[in-house]
Amino acid sequence: MTPTTTLLEPSILDLVAAIQQAPELSEQRRRHWICSLRQVANWLDRPAAAIPARWQSVRMLVGQVHHARVGVTAKTLANHKSNLRASLRWFAKEYDVPQQGVRLSPDWARFRDALDQRVRYRLYHLIRYCSARQIHPTSVDDQVFADYWCYRSATTGRASNNIARRRMIRAWNGCAAIGGSPLERLAEPPIKKTELAWDDFPQGLRQDIDDYFSGLARPHRSLAGRRLQPCRPATIGTRRAQLVAMARLAVRLGVPIESLVSLAALLKPDVVELVVDAYWKKSGEVPKMATMTLAAN
Repeated sequence: MTPTTTLLEPSILDLVAAIQQAPELSEQRRRHWICSLRQVANWLDRPAAAIPARWQSVRMLVGQVHHARVGVTAKTLANHKSNLRASLRWFAKEYDVPQQGVRLSPDWARFRDALDQRVRYRLYHLIRYCSARQIHPTSVDDQVFADYWCYRSATTGRASNNIARRRMIRAWNGCAAIGGSPLERLAEPPIKKTELAWDDFPQGLRQDIDDYFSGLARPHRSLAGRRLQPCRPATIGTRRAQLVAMARLAVRLGVPIESLVSLAALLKPDVVELVVDAYWKKSGEVPKMATMTLAAN
């Protein structure tokens, strides 16, 4: 499990305690809700004390859980998600839990109100974090932002890459003097080296991939000889993007681009193993569904 993060709002652990002490709930409902809350926390591989008790905060994390990956049926997963949402709605109503997070201090409320809608959306969670930590807008610096980013990564399912970080920092730097109090500019993370253009890869590889997906767009047969219907455009687009990303990652990992002369060359066991291992390391101890799918295909 990930290390426990001290939340700035009620957690799933607080929700479990509230359910246990609620006389208006039937014994069966209390048992079902608590079971689902503990099961979801287990699937998310996070302590219950580190998971916010708000649907808006956990919906992305929960949405990434796939029934096959956690070893249950789709029906069982749906039931647990339903119990989770029902318990969170009850908790918000009974304990007046703000659905958008902790309430803002006067200073941060004025700061928020001075922003246009686009910038407000970008800075929304940073504003609430700083308000809850009693950090004044003029005290926000690179260390405060780094602490916030660690908190965000530990408690939400939102994108935590440099692109998302750069967008938020640029939004902050763009409102450097709101309310007459100059804000400290934050340092942007470095921009990664531009990816290789697809046209830079050998013609043979690009042609093989085009031919392969042209075949999938028509009725075709499986390896076992069973007749299959054409794949949907969305499916073909996803698989093509996976192969292109795989080729680019293989080159970044040291595979000579001139050696990728065909689809067969890209799918050699040593190349596939190198790429899958890299994706797995990036995912952590448990591989993401996309990594498992790539390895299976």
